[in-house]
Amino acid sequence: MSVQNRAAQVSRLRRLKETLFGSTQAPFELPVVQSCAFDTTKLAHTAGVSRLAELGRREVRELTPQTLSTTDDFYSEVRDALEHRALIWLIGPIDTEQLKELAGPLFDLFVNVGAQHSETQTVFGLRVSNVVHELLPDANFRAALEGMNATRTPHSLAHQIEAAGVKVFKRSLITRILKDPRFWVYAVVFVYSSLRALPVVFVPQFHGSVVVLWGIDVLTAIPYTWGILAMLTASRPLERYSGAIVALTTFMAPYVYFWVHGRGYPGSVIIIVGLMIAASLATEVWRGIQNTRLVKRYSASRNS
Repeated sequence: MSVQNRAAQVSRLRRLKETLFGSTQAPFELPVVQSCAFDTTKLAHTAGVSRLAELGRREVRELTPQTLSTTDDFYSEVRDALEHRALIWLIGPIDTEQLKELAGPLFDLFVNVGAQHSETQTVFGLRVSNVVHELLPDANFRAALEGMNATRTPHSLAHQIEAAGVKVFKRSLITRILKDPRFWVYAVVFVYSSLRALPVVFVPQFHGSVVVLWGIDVLTAIPYTWGILAMLTASRPLERYSGAIVALTTFMAPYVYFWVHGRGYPGSVIIIVGLMIAASLATEVWRGIQNTRLVKRYSASRNS
């Protein structure tokens, strides 16, 4: 395997990992995050997320004073942020009066998300969606967005931009699906879940209908696939709990039918159910530890 192919493979694997599990450490590579301490509650609220773990490489961007001071550069930055589904810009450490001068009428959209950094300077956050709402009436801004790739843009924002008369480009649904690394994960889990109960037809104690058993398998494959991935990768606790319940219920459905029309579960079922419950609990513990560490790291003073 050539170095180029190996690098491409590593890049794809990293993209898959970040798509499924996020890239929570990536924002700490930004100079603004390295040099400032944050009020984590304000940071999450300004970004529009419930947990800091939802902020990663794609979601957080640094906004420089130079970019903000030039209208064309700023509009280009907004366009790029929309095309890559960014949520928030961070700028700082910066003096409030300096930011007010640079931002002009947009200053009111900036939120002070810094912990006490110094007597004069702090860090500000600016939500991407708020900028779009504010600037869409501007014909020059709309012109800057003309022809943008809205494939990754949040649906509500893309709809608002199109409603303002801006023509945007979107990849076809099939292309978006095939290029999404999550699709292949879903496909693999779906194939497995569609066939997972069929081996029990070879158990002599089973007296039910193979067609019915397989039908239950197929009908529960999609919710089972969603449940497994939601249980392990969803950012919101309620979605993870729902995923665990759906995964357990749909996993056991074929075996319930087997049990009704035979004599007992295969022994492996009890083990797998136990592992799924343990995995769900372990995920919650890990998420809690992860969030605690992120809060400490974001709020730590960089000047101490």
